[in-house]
Formats: sequence, C-alpha cells, structure tokens
Amino acid sequence: MNRPLKIMVVNTKFLGDLIVSTPALRFLKEEYPRSELILIVRKEYRKAFENFPYIDRIIPFDAGLKHKKGLTALKRGFDFILKLRKEKPDVFIALHPGDRPALWAFLSGAALRIAPKKQNLSFLINKKIDVNEDSIKYIDYYNRIVEHGGRKVKFNKTDFFVPEEDDLWAENFLRENNFKDGEFLIVHPGASEKSKVWQVDNYIELIEKLLKEAGCKILILAGPQDEENCNLISESLKDKNLVVYKSGSITKSAALIKKSQLLVDNDTGTRHLGAALGVKILALLPEDNLDYWNFYDGVNHHFIAGKRFNDGEKSYLGGIEVETVYKKIVDLLGDKR
Repeated sequence: MNRPLKIMVVNTKFLGDLIVSTPALRFLKEEYPRSELILIVRKEYRKAFENFPYIDRIIPFDAGLKHKKGLTALKRGFDFILKLRKEKPDVFIALHPGDRPALWAFLSGAALRIAPKKQNLSFLINKKIDVNEDSIKYIDYYNRIVEHGGRKVKFNKTDFFVPEEDDLWAENFLRENNFKDGEFLIVHPGASEKSKVWQVDNYIELIEKLLKEAGCKILILAGPQDEENCNLISESLKDKNLVVYKSGSITKSAALIKKSQLLVDNDTGTRHLGAALGVKILALLPEDNLDYWNFYDGVNHHFIAGKRFNDGEKSYLGGIEVETVYKKIVDLLGDKR
C-alpha cells in the first residue's frame, strides 16, 4: 500500500464518552504511527477534539438528523455516506453499537469493519467484539474494541488538550474577575440527566458555607442546560467572590478548569474533562453507576455516592448531606484555602 493506512473511528456519543475513549484512540495511533486516524463525532464537539496530536482529522456529524424526516433529511444522510465512501477507509471502527454506525461501516467500503457484536445489524460487521455496554467499566469497554492480537491498551490516562489561545483567554477572564490561577473552586451544578443532579437548594447552601465559612472564591460553570440552576444560585448569593461563566465553548471551560484548585461536579462530561486535565475533583455520583463509570484511580479523583430519586415528576440525586460535601471540600483544599 503506497498511501498510509486510513483508520476511521466513530463515536457519536457525548463529551464524557469521547474523553473516556481517548486511551483507545491513542493506542491506535501508537500501534499504527504512519496511519491517518479520522474521528467522526457530533458536530458540536469538532473544535474540542481537532487539536489532539494523535487525531489527524475530524468529520463532524449532525446528530439532529435522526429527529428529522422527509427528502431533505434523506439527502443529507445520503450525502454524509458518500463523504465517508470518498475517504476510502481501510478500517472502520464503531466504538458503540447502533444501526447508523453499522451502516456507515459497511457503506464506507472499508475492508475491515470492527464493532461490538451485540447489535441489530451485526451482519454488516466482519470483526465482532464480544463486549457489551453496562457490563464492564466504560474505559475498558472502549479499550476492548480496539485491542487486537494480544496487544492491549497499557496506559488508561485520558487526554484533553487546551489550545493556547483559550489558555490566554482564561487568564484574562480570571484577571477581570479578580481571581487568581489555582486559588478558586469550580462548581458545575448540572448534568444531562436530572437523576444525576444534586438539588439546587443543596448547592446554594453549600456555596454559601464555602464563601462565608471557608473564605473560598467560587466560579460557577453553567452549560446550556444548567443556566436555570446557575441563575438561581447567583441570584440567591450576591457575593464578589462568586462568578458565573456561561459556557459557550468546551475548550474555554477546560482552560478555566485547568486553572482551578478543585472541581465539584455531578456525574457529567465535565467530570471527565477535569480528570483528563489532572485537576482535583470531588464528584457526586449515583451509586448505581459506580460499577461502570467510576474508574479514575489516584489521588486527584474523589467521590461521594448518592441515590437516584423519583418524586412524582421530579428526578434528582439525593442521600448526600450538604455538611458531608462541605467537610470533604475543606479537607481536600487543606492549606490552600
């Protein structure tokens, strides 16, 4: 083969899954250093992953297409398949099951098509990996899909790379708000699933104690789905040492997290972002998720487990006392307060 081996990998899940799959992606590049590694992700994550040293190119996918119908949606879906086919990949790897990734694999024309065994269109895959979601820890799940011929992923450290311009932006943002590098906490009070979210009243009580009793400076990180809770917190606690950043960019959020002394979070992609950046973390996790999503060993990742509750139309993470979280934060901060 005159041209480099072309490996196409698809992961159209959310931010946490993408970060957790980085050891598998890094392994592929290490195994085939002369290959061209192309990653297919949701379009909103393109900029977050395009500066990874072991990913050569990103192909963005509009996940909103699955909710659309009619000729326009059909044409856009067909055009996307043509785009993949023109790439002429040698290997196509789907990091999760699904009809769409299986079809992409087959229609891309790749000679080797790798994906989990258990799925509806498994007959389109010619190397089926016998591994199921929610059966082992997710970092091992992604690794198993790419491992081959006795070659194993040996280094499970996840990665995230912050562009230099976003580091500079974060420095300016902190300076404008009278915050110093390494002398503030970040609290992210949201999550994609309501059953993973510690109630906003708890966050208000916790942050008030941290501001008044522990003398902390706190930056609230508000994603698009967290704004309501973040607004409630900031309106309840008017304090010069409390700042809200409404995140419009994953890499800018990462730049701020990287400069914090501690990240307090629910079970979200932001938690995985912090772990990849090597920041000290206190995560509030549902106990039913621990078998699959708690795999960060070492001194920087700490967690308190709670239970998911459904109270009529209301879902939330409960069973965690404010005082327990407060004491753990103070303990983790130590002499840095």
